[in-house]
Amino acid sequence: MYTKGWWEVTDSAYTRCTTYRGKQTGGRAFVTTSDTLDLVAEAQGDTQEEAEANAKLIAAAVNACIKVNPDNPMAVAESITELYEALKLYQEHQKGTRGHYCGECAEAIHKAIAAVEE
Repeated sequence: MYTKGWWEVTDSAYTRCTTYRGKQTGGRAFVTTSDTLDLVAEAQGDTQEEAEANAKLIAAAVNACIKVNPDNPMAVAESITELYEALKLYQEHQKGTRGHYCGECAEAIHKAIAAVEE
């Protein structure tokens, strides 16, 4: 379960410097849903620019996973490495060929796609 909706870094979010355990911290940025502006994450950084970059990374990663599998974006996040490795294997096996069938590649790709669609 996750907060439904497209995630974005809102320009309406306030930022400020805070003190935590006696140490000055940098910026803060907030990730919200675009339709309801529900707060879903807070990103911090040594600077305001870094905090905003961290928040944008969170929103982009979540949105990419939602786009692939809106019912279970976590399955996508957990299988990205496996999917990438399967595609790299396929690419390597295709070098110098005219598109042969490779059982090892097919099995790796099928397994990775199944994990994404879990």
